[in-house]
Amino acid sequence: MPLASYLILRSHVMDTLETSYPKPAIAAKLLLGLCRTQNARFAASVAEGASPVKTEYLLVETLLVAALSESTNAKLAYYCSMLYHLVKTDPSMVSPALAVVVELLFRQVPMMRAASVNSLVLLLSHFLSNFEFKWRWTAWSYVLEASEDDPQRLFVSAVIERCVRLSYLQHMQSTLPAEFHVLLPPAPKPRIRFHAAKEDDVTVGAMADETSPASEFYQSVTTKLKGHPPAAALHSWLNEELPRLEISRTEAIEVVWTCILEAGAATFTHMRLLLEKYGKRGELLGISYQLGEDVTADELALVKTVASVWLKSPQHIGLILNAMLRQELFRPVAIVIWVFTPDAVQQYSWPYVWEILRDTLKFVQDAIDTKTQKMGQAAAPRSSEDRDEEMLDVATLEDDRKRLQDEMRQLLLLLFKGFNRVLTEHKAECEAEDSDPHDNWFHSTLAQMQAIGHRYRVPLEGALDELQLGIFSTSASADADAIKLFQLIRDTYRSA
Repeated sequence: MPLASYLILRSHVMDTLETSYPKPAIAAKLLLGLCRTQNARFAASVAEGASPVKTEYLLVETLLVAALSESTNAKLAYYCSMLYHLVKTDPSMVSPALAVVVELLFRQVPMMRAASVNSLVLLLSHFLSNFEFKWRWTAWSYVLEASEDDPQRLFVSAVIERCVRLSYLQHMQSTLPAEFHVLLPPAPKPRIRFHAAKEDDVTVGAMADETSPASEFYQSVTTKLKGHPPAAALHSWLNEELPRLEISRTEAIEVVWTCILEAGAATFTHMRLLLEKYGKRGELLGISYQLGEDVTADELALVKTVASVWLKSPQHIGLILNAMLRQELFRPVAIVIWVFTPDAVQQYSWPYVWEILRDTLKFVQDAIDTKTQKMGQAAAPRSSEDRDEEMLDVATLEDDRKRLQDEMRQLLLLLFKGFNRVLTEHKAECEAEDSDPHDNWFHSTLAQMQAIGHRYRVPLEGALDELQLGIFSTSASADADAIKLFQLIRDTYRSA
């Protein structure tokens, strides 16, 4: 295909995608018609014996490139639905093109931006969920021989994990080839380190200490929860028990919330109901804070407990932490601090840590956008029908928005300081072990740092000078790779 024709056709595809939004069925019909027309036109002009031009490959390429460049969930869902309608309408035409383009993208996964990899995981998993998860899995079997943190192996694992979320574990076991079962997530089961040792459970038994005060307190709280006490009654009982315990407050928080998490382990509905019942700020163990305070040990202990109990089920960790965040059991800064704890740092090659961090930053950004929207509504002229409605206090809304914007700035400061610290520590450890620091963990961490910098480069504006002078200056002994990436993010912002 001539380059001019390629560019013009790609422009036509993008225009159709934009003008048809948000109606994917109409867009698919128009684009397939365009492909058939162009294929016929090229067939009439192509030399005898030459390979025919198949514009459906260009269509799929353009659609996937647009999806991988998209940051909003609504647009990504539109592209997912578009892909479904294209294959459903004419599978013999679109399916071969999709297989080729996905394979080409899969080969580029190690070099892709973190945000693009995440978008491709979401796109492919949702597509497969509409077609009974049928795919050329065996073509990717070579990743099974790669290391556990290999980018392509992690990509396939992430796609399978998403497919399990969209279906269920047993169905995926029956669908996937047997050799891919090693990439399936384990059956979701809470990990309770306070259990008494059992003869048939070596792992739990090794973790537990049945004679410890924490294990005894765990048994007491578990027994209490089986009676389904009201939140006030449980709070009163804990206030009586805590002074008599021979454990620290942090461990007591871990025990109590471990019991609650275990009690709600059956289904997400059980967990949601228990959080609504017992997850009110300040009611259990007095976990409370004032805006502007540093993150408390109680908040961090709660986040660590969720991550520890559901270590084998990243989906549970993300959903439970998100629910707790919305119920103000802890502040977003607790998540950011947790991301740089040793246990979380070890998980950087896996996507769930970054998904939790993205959701946390999005929670704060959505709150800022909501305040901005309400300010616009309050400043707009009011009709006679709206005058009876309650007036919004613009000054209060402005103060709330400034507080949230400052909170976002502080979160981004903590993130980039944390990224620099863990990269520096990683290189020091590799130097001591005489190993190459530029491993998959290193590349994954840099990719996530870049993704966050680009996604939040506008709210990052107020923190750029402070980061430049305090962290990423040549005299601050910052990591060289972190400095280069920070400068790239800063320059990208200036050209935005």
